[in-house]
Amino acid sequence: EVEQSNKNLCNLKILNRSIKDCSMDSNIIEELINKNNSLKEEIISQRNEIEKDNFMEHHVKINLKIKFDDARITLGRNLYESNLTSLKTRMKNILDFYTNSKKKYKDLNEADLKKIKENEEWKSAKELIDALNVEYEILKKQADSLISSKNSEIIKWIGNRIVDQNKEINEKVEKHVNLLDKII
Repeated sequence: EVEQSNKNLCNLKILNRSIKDCSMDSNIIEELINKNNSLKEEIISQRNEIEKDNFMEHHVKINLKIKFDDARITLGRNLYESNLTSLKTRMKNILDFYTNSKKKYKDLNEADLKKIKENEEWKSAKELIDALNVEYEILKKQADSLISSKNSEIIKWIGNRIVDQNKEINEKVEKHVNLLDKII
């Protein structure tokens, strides 16, 4: 009876660890979905700002709009929602398997435990989660760089506009000074 209790305790430890790991991965997927949606919204928002912008030169606006459209397409292609939703469903099914196994932990045999310990479905889902997180980070850095580029273009245009205005003012001042010199 002690041996059976030890076996049951061991089974519960394995199942609890598996449930905990799977739950954490489910949360990571949910976070990834939220981050993906936020990044998509940010890219669309930045592109819309470019559309409304009155400071940038036309060719710069077109170039930046194309880059933001490309970023949105790349994000959609590399982190498409159906893939994330499918992964979320897979992880839920794995978690359900672990939870159901825990309910009947006393009846688990060595083959069941081996299947739980070496769950290939969970391992492949975990690898996909890691790969998608890396892909997201790459796309996030690209989007951040693109946003910085847009902001730099606006600052550059404002700087050029200030220089042009300064030049115009100086020319007008010089013109008026010359007129005053002629009058005097």
